[in-house]
Amino acid sequence: MKDKVVLITGASGGIGKAIAQKFAAAKAKLALNDIAQAEEALKALSQELGGKYFLADVSKLEEVEKMV
Repeated sequence: MKDKVVLITGASGGIGKAIAQKFAAAKAKLALNDIAQAEEALKALSQELGGKYFLADVSKLEEVEKMV
């Protein structure tokens, strides 16, 4: 996965966090996403695993367009 970029939605906890950890272990570049209410957890995860984080509600087209 080296040099591959993965966008993981819901990355601050649960399945999203587990997926982020697996991709980080595989040396992928991470783009971590979650809603604004999860910012602290998302920020901590990006510091732990590397990569960048983006706040957006993926149920809202305008926020997704800003994210990408």
